[in-house]
Amino acid sequence: MNCQIGSIFTIYLAKDDVLVTSKLQFAQQGAEQVCVSYVLYGSSTMLALTSDGPSRLYTLDST
Repeated sequence: MNCQIGSIFTIYLAKDDVLVTSKLQFAQQGAEQVCVSYVLYGSSTMLALTSDGPSRLYTLDST
């Protein structure tokens, strides 16, 4: 069976006025994202990354 599994994640800067352990750290608007990425795992492994510029796509070459 040929299927892919993936992970999606984003990175925000920590808020100075909120405790680090507070769930409010994660209640931020999308415009405040620093980096957005997803990884696909399957017959090939790929990483897509966007951070303050053009999106980039990387493929794992295990050779």
